[in-house]
Amino acid sequence: MIQGNNTHNYIYCLVETLLIAKPEDCIGFGGVALAGRENDTKFKLLDAFKIGLPIIYNSGIKDIHIFGVGTFTVLKEIANIKIILKQLNINTNELNISCDTSAFEVRSTMGSVINLEEEKWEKVYTKAQKYIDYHPADLTIENIKKALQIIGKL
Repeated sequence: MIQGNNTHNYIYCLVETLLIAKPEDCIGFGGVALAGRENDTKFKLLDAFKIGLPIIYNSGIKDIHIFGVGTFTVLKEIANIKIILKQLNINTNELNISCDTSAFEVRSTMGSVINLEEEKWEKVYTKAQKYIDYHPADLTIENIKKALQIIGKL
């Protein structure tokens, strides 16, 4: 996993990691779970992706994971970076970029629902409605299905 307090530290960590990494390894971007809420963290992640993806690609590593990020706006910006890299003759289709988040479970438990048209979360249910008007597990499954539709378009 690579991390850093700023973009420079992030890229330094990446370069040092690649000295011992093998093509079958996965490079993980860590320390960015708040990218959906904090602009500084989001911009650090996006800058590290812009600089780091070509370096990772040229190293022969194809698997990249972003820890704790599932915010649609951030994932869309990462998809846009992939489009730019294609223009630089980097075959981003060869890259397997994955992410994980607990947002689907947590936000569903709190009564939020993904609005597919606006591609964002909306608070729909109150705490008093839990287990009466909705069950968190069922809502989680519903929200994950919606999220997959949004992410699948990226």
